[in-house]
Amino acid sequence: MARFWWGSTKTERKLHWWSWDKLCQPKSLGGMGFRDLRVFNHYRLSKQLWRLITKPNYLVGRILQARYFKNDTIFEARRDHDPSYTWRSPWNAKPLLLDEIRWRVGNGNDIGVWECAWLPSKESNGVSSPNMEADPSMRVADFIDPMTAMWKEEMVR
Repeated sequence: MARFWWGSTKTERKLHWWSWDKLCQPKSLGGMGFRDLRVFNHYRLSKQLWRLITKPNYLVGRILQARYFKNDTIFEARRDHDPSYTWRSPWNAKPLLLDEIRWRVGNGNDIGVWECAWLPSKESNGVSSPNMEADPSMRVADFIDPMTAMWKEEMVR
């Protein structure tokens, strides 16, 4: 991209009038609106990781699971000491995905109250309890009345 924009060749280097960061800013902020390919690639890799989560039966997902997170979920998977490029690339994008991902409550059976990000707020992923004797295995389903599918207000309070 830089060679095209500034016209540089192997024998001749031309002056770069603007920094790459300035060129990547939106046009509304005075930039040229170029995509920052590193950021774009990072988001694409997080999308690949999301595909591994939502479609675990794809062949590549089954292979990666057998190799890197056989007895865990993809969230608990480790990088390993010598990972393949196919695993290392999406794994490096995991923090980006974990910052944005939230559980959809549904019946709440699979969601741990204390350790899972299930609240819609950006500031607080999970619940912190003032009660030090809180049950660590408590599920969100414990706060939902199964007959009416409504929150048990007295428990929530």
